[in-house]
Amino acid sequence: MPSDNTPLPVQAQDLCLLVYAPFGDDYALSRYPGDNTRWRDHPLLASLSEVAASGVPVLAMLDLPGEPTRLLQIDPAAPAALREEICWKLDMAAAPSLSGLLQTALARYPGKRLALCLEGHGSGYLPAIDKAGLMHLHELGRLGDWQRAGQEQAPFDASGRSVYERGVPTLPGGGPTLPGGGPTLPGGGPTLPGGGPTLPGGGPTLPGGGPTLPGGGPTLPGGGPTLPGGGPTLPGGGPTLPGGGPTLPGGGPTLPGGGPTLPGGGPTLPGGGPTLPVSHASMPTWVLGQALAAGLQGSGSRLAVLHLANCFNMSVEVLHTVAPYADAASGYCSTNYFSGAASYPAVFRRLAQAGSTAAVTLAGWFVEENHRLLSQRGRHPLVGGALELRRMADVTRGVEQLSDALLQELRTTRHPRRSRRRIEAAVVKAQQYDTSGDLLLEGPDQLTDLHSLAHCMARDLEDWPEVHTAALALCRALEGIKRVGDIDSPWMDDRGEIVWDFTDPHLAMNIFLPDPTRSGQWDWRTPFYVDINPGQGPARLQVGVVPFLQETNWVEFVREYHADTVFRAISVPGLFTVPTARHGVRPVPADRLVPGQRAARQAPVPGPIARRVATMLEKDDPVDD
Repeated sequence: MPSDNTPLPVQAQDLCLLVYAPFGDDYALSRYPGDNTRWRDHPLLASLSEVAASGVPVLAMLDLPGEPTRLLQIDPAAPAALREEICWKLDMAAAPSLSGLLQTALARYPGKRLALCLEGHGSGYLPAIDKAGLMHLHELGRLGDWQRAGQEQAPFDASGRSVYERGVPTLPGGGPTLPGGGPTLPGGGPTLPGGGPTLPGGGPTLPGGGPTLPGGGPTLPGGGPTLPGGGPTLPGGGPTLPGGGPTLPGGGPTLPGGGPTLPGGGPTLPGGGPTLPVSHASMPTWVLGQALAAGLQGSGSRLAVLHLANCFNMSVEVLHTVAPYADAASGYCSTNYFSGAASYPAVFRRLAQAGSTAAVTLAGWFVEENHRLLSQRGRHPLVGGALELRRMADVTRGVEQLSDALLQELRTTRHPRRSRRRIEAAVVKAQQYDTSGDLLLEGPDQLTDLHSLAHCMARDLEDWPEVHTAALALCRALEGIKRVGDIDSPWMDDRGEIVWDFTDPHLAMNIFLPDPTRSGQWDWRTPFYVDINPGQGPARLQVGVVPFLQETNWVEFVREYHADTVFRAISVPGLFTVPTARHGVRPVPADRLVPGQRAARQAPVPGPIARRVATMLEKDDPVDD
């Protein structure tokens, strides 16, 4: 008999499939595989009808651009019939939308166990930002005073001084910002206290002679007034910086140090273009946990399987958040290629043939059948895995022990700079996943495979006994999670020059590691990631923080690892092609797919970032200050 902690086997007749498909601002996913404009023609519906034909009822929440949100129900008794209910237009990134789907399923199919597939975009850890709190700080002119518990600031150095005060970031177009945040003109003039730029000669007005307002900002030729913060306004309303800097659409606040803006939750690129994937309706990690808790509340049940069908969401932060609410989970550490759930029918045919199976086995089938489908097409390299979510307790404990050991080394060593460089060398060797959009799997990508990182530290830091022991323990906690791992060139690289090698057995799930090579380039999520006590500073900047960040010392390690790093810029991912499954992609010659090759554009292994770190280690300072 299984123990109380062992998930019960899953049987087809006891199961209901839920699909959450938030495609509402993505035309590539909404019109896949071509240019479908009618929602009924979306291949997702045909795939789900096949699932129902195997004996499993289906409930799907579908949101498409310019369409109302629809709740779709397909019953095994009539798999060709589709029951459609209009839900007006829901915010698919909000907890009530997902919790409502769960509550509806429990009410309509009492006694059924639920398998939930999350479609759309993923990004690993995604903060739950309190936009009203950010706007309030901006209105007070105190966004640069971004504080967390007590007088601490994030990110900050060992002396408690914000790293935003040390580095002088350069904005697009050249003018550096002063600590107060006011931009200078290309000519180099200082800013006034109110923030308005001056001309090289020092005059407060631009050519045209318009007077300045009390806030200090100059007017544009023709007399247009400026906003109270000082910058001149364009016809569209939001002030721009010289040289095409980031815009403030709708008055969105800037990050400390003059970085890109966060309008409505997603940062903008210079010029104002939205970025992928964060501009799509991805659900913040903390909100996902709240949605599952609310949706299952009072039912006494857990999800049998949670399949994270989107990119990067085989993430320690995500998996730890959902662990209390599901027996097993599966997903993809890196990119998954959207195929309209074409592999789902094969999963449930397999279940029908088996009669029953363990929840973790069913979770793994989602990854394996998707891999089988995409492997037949080629140029769709995947790395994915599955696990019983009760294992996340051991994984979290392993991260805590490794973080503690690394902190102990960094805080007691006589050579902290050398120790940081040794850690950086291990990070560079670990598997990275593409978050920058250049398809190269190395820094500045800021998602690192946790198993790969632990393996590299255990191997390369063996002379640090506590770190070595903790890294080995974390490796053991992560063994057996990976289910598939390819080596191939992704179809998004038109020339087929980039190779993604996921054949390493030491892969399992990613973790957010800001600025892995300590270049001073911080991912836009970093300030939220290290702000683990929202509401204890002058304003609440997050709705909530995932428990993983508060239950481990990982954030403390991140701070200590970057204690001597000068902040230079906030980075946001560039626009890149949405990874949907493709037919007819030209294959790459087999002799170019060499196991162990690091992803690089016709460059020597291990790539430019790793070569720079190796050079630093070879020329290590004889005296470390």
